Amino acid sequence: CKALVHGAAASVLRSEEGE
Repeated sequence: CKALVHGAAASVLRSEEGE
């Protein structure tokens, strides 16, 4: 479960950094 949460958070962080 934690892996899913971590993955989602990383995706958001990466999306913000990408911008």
